Amino acid sequence: MHTDTIKYAIIGCGTAARFHTSAILKTQGAELVGFYDRHKEVTQAFAKEYGVPAYESLDKLLSCKNVDVVSICTPSGGRLPIALAAAQQGKHILAEKPLEVTVERAERTIAGCHRQGVILGCVFQYRFYNDVRRVKELIDAGSLGKIVLAEAQVKWYRPKAYYENSSWRGTWALDGGGVLMNQAIHTIDLMQWFVGPVRDVKSHVGTLFHSIETEDTAVAALEFEAGTVGTISASTAAYPGLRALLSVHGTKGSAILAGERLIYLSIDDPTLKPVSQFGRVDQSSSGGMDPADIADWGHVQVIGDMTEAVRKQRKPAVTGEEALKSIKLIQSIYQAAK
Repeated sequence: MHTDTIKYAIIGCGTAARFHTSAILKTQGAELVGFYDRHKEVTQAFAKEYGVPAYESLDKLLSCKNVDVVSICTPSGGRLPIALAAAQQGKHILAEKPLEVTVERAERTIAGCHRQGVILGCVFQYRFYNDVRRVKELIDAGSLGKIVLAEAQVKWYRPKAYYENSSWRGTWALDGGGVLMNQAIHTIDLMQWFVGPVRDVKSHVGTLFHSIETEDTAVAALEFEAGTVGTISASTAAYPGLRALLSVHGTKGSAILAGERLIYLSIDDPTLKPVSQFGRVDQSSSGGMDPADIADWGHVQVIGDMTEAVRKQRKPAVTGEEALKSIKLIQSIYQAAK
């Protein structure tokens, strides 16, 4: 059992690395001890900014005894070999979402970590927010009755430069998909966390605005194993970009989340006060307009949970197996569209 500070190194110094860095620095019992990026100048810039070592190679970082956990913030399709190499060196792993770009690659990641006995966590930070957890608890307690309908709406906007200035975004090999796999995956993760696995999918996907390999707009109709029906609508071409909405409707109540905030709740129970904040949904700091414009609170919770998981040698809140579920659902949507 670890009793000392848990030491993190970050692999991949892009947008996600900023959130991981901020969260590590804010988490008691966690320490940032280094960066590595395949672009040497990027690594050095991050290291200089935050006053920690820059590793000149991935091998040197992974062989360093001063590293307990690696945060993998590389493009999604490059995470499998890094995770396997890290696991072989006995490093615990925290991967950004998605865990990898296909079910097969994600399963190989999970299996590799199991073989080496290291802890694998994935970043789905919205699961930690109080309002989100409240809805999950109400559903699990049966307070909403039988869930009959679930709706996910991710009407976001990314300018064309978002993809044009990137060598990996919007590619099958490194992004694993478009709006579903990169942006809407958080809302999709919460939907399946609330309602359970899906048994049937009908879908349409399209590339309607951006010049990319993958989809920028998608709709899907779902039938869950529990009998619930649901819909997903998502786009990165919906100007100006709005907060993601997740609605869950049951025979005794309904709940609606805007991002991480509960904006509507009504339950057939006189002891519970309803919530209705439809007219006051702040669209800023939601990620809908700017991928960097989100608060780091959720990442702080993820790092705190991972730190305790390593210290106590327990599973993190979002395991590799949990992270796999959203990839399976998204891949089934792509398959149905074909």
